[in-house]
Amino acid sequence: MGTVSPAGPEVFNNSLHRDIWRRVKELELRGEPIDLLTVGEHSADWYSTLTKAAASVPSLMHVDTYTSRLGDLAARRSFIRASEIAVKEIYNTQDNTLDAVLGRHYSRTSGIAHGDLGGARLLDVGHVVDSTVAALAEPQDVWGIRTGFNEIDIELGGLHPGESLILAGMPGAGKSMLTTQLCFQMAGVEFWPMQALSDPVPGAMFQMEMKEPAIIRRAACGIARVSQRRVMTGKLDGREQDRFMAALETIAKAPVYISDRTDWDTPRLTVEVAGLMRDHGIRWVLVDYASLLKDQSESEIGRERKISQGLADMAKLGVAVIAVEQLNKSKKLYGSIQKAYDADVILMLTGVGGKDTPKDKRRIKVEKAREADRSLQFYMKLVGAQKRFEPWEDAPEVVDVEEVPF
Repeated sequence: MGTVSPAGPEVFNNSLHRDIWRRVKELELRGEPIDLLTVGEHSADWYSTLTKAAASVPSLMHVDTYTSRLGDLAARRSFIRASEIAVKEIYNTQDNTLDAVLGRHYSRTSGIAHGDLGGARLLDVGHVVDSTVAALAEPQDVWGIRTGFNEIDIELGGLHPGESLILAGMPGAGKSMLTTQLCFQMAGVEFWPMQALSDPVPGAMFQMEMKEPAIIRRAACGIARVSQRRVMTGKLDGREQDRFMAALETIAKAPVYISDRTDWDTPRLTVEVAGLMRDHGIRWVLVDYASLLKDQSESEIGRERKISQGLADMAKLGVAVIAVEQLNKSKKLYGSIQKAYDADVILMLTGVGGKDTPKDKRRIKVEKAREADRSLQFYMKLVGAQKRFEPWEDAPEVVDVEEVPF
């Protein structure tokens, strides 16, 4: 269990001590002196309490040790409270599965070791100051996880742990192909010339539709730039064979963890992701398709809402969550509108129409983004036989968008 600094009154067990701390912070914000008189003048009880506390502290030289101890005790109390809730839920067998209990318990306790004890507290700008100073010391266009698509990375700042992203499109648009490539690119794998390579970032793919061999074969074809049909029919020439086998070796070394089980629900998935974060340091998670998760509810809309909220909560563990979704016949996100509220970024993958435009072109439109312009759009070229995407460098400024299934 880590220790925390007393950022707010919640670290104090005694209600009087919490009130005194609020007074201290109030004086600090007003720029007034903080001492026995200015704090203790509120009441005789406060003055008496502060006098006794000062007498019990032998030396200010060890104030960091006292602060650490205070934070440690506060964290332990928070963990006890969370455990008491979990015990009650465990006994309530009618409305709770064990996986659901474990998922909620981890969500409640995951932040304790990092100082998040729950509850409201005074605003703490320290972490914003630290991140701003770090950015000023080392300016960069991308402050999140690089996807390998440079234009997207610059405009969105990369993918960000703690946030969820939805990639949606009609059937046949290439959603799974694009996200598979994106995941391996985040893991430091090269798919196309001039790709912006970065240090490998570990992550996990939860494939609810495709099996692991199909995912590996698809990725290897993209990396080796060979036709999947030629792989399946055994008609690769010598150089293609060498490239394909080298691609498989690259995939084997990539820090990508995969599951093709189809019985996941968001509580169990959250527990699994937490374990992968702890054991392997993963920073991103792909769920393809999110709607195939097995969360239970009395209605389909209720089930979709639970999935959406569960994935948003999972992101708060400190991973970037990528969810693949379908569009309905009205070109809207399939299922509950809650998805649009819960997601931090929504990207729509569509075809590009026009009689003079080849059918291998795609547009990625930003429908929602907290850190970017909502009107952004990017153009990609689908190399379907090789199961990969690359930027459409010479895309015209204005193109027609095809709004029909592929």
